[in-house]
Amino acid sequence: MEASAGSMSFDARTASLLQSAGAEIKMYGLDALGYTEEPSITVRDDEGAIIDEPGIVSHVSYSEAR
Repeated sequence: MEASAGSMSFDARTASLLQSAGAEIKMYGLDALGYTEEPSITVRDDEGAIIDEPGIVSHVSYSEAR
């Protein structure tokens, strides 16, 4: 899994393991990176094509609290 300011990536195996473990991914401090609105989430496959299927990303919430 790789993460940097405003970006995160991991492979399909990691995604499956995270899902089966019930993991949550949380990012804090996006306002310090210049985000003034809810950021969009883009999911890509290993070749870089965008995956836009219902349910690919779920339970997304935004809050200023930690």
